[in-house]
Amino acid sequence: MTMPTISDAILQNCRSTWLKVARVLRTTHEDLGLPDDDAAFNSIALELEKLVEAGTLEAAGELSKWRESEVRIAATK
Repeated sequence: MTMPTISDAILQNCRSTWLKVARVLRTTHEDLGLPDDDAAFNSIALELEKLVEAGTLEAAGELSKWRESEVRIAATK
């Protein structure tokens, strides 16, 4: 069984409704079994930002403020 990529794991933890970035980061971190350190969370956050930039996710708020910002799966047009 192959391990999901960080991006895949993030998308599995997102919904069409708004979720706090901190929640998505924590659940993704737990799913991937990454070390409990800042580098692991920062790598997940970086991938999340790339998904927002690509238009796969929508964001509300400043993404660097994990407990204040939210993301959701982008609506299809």
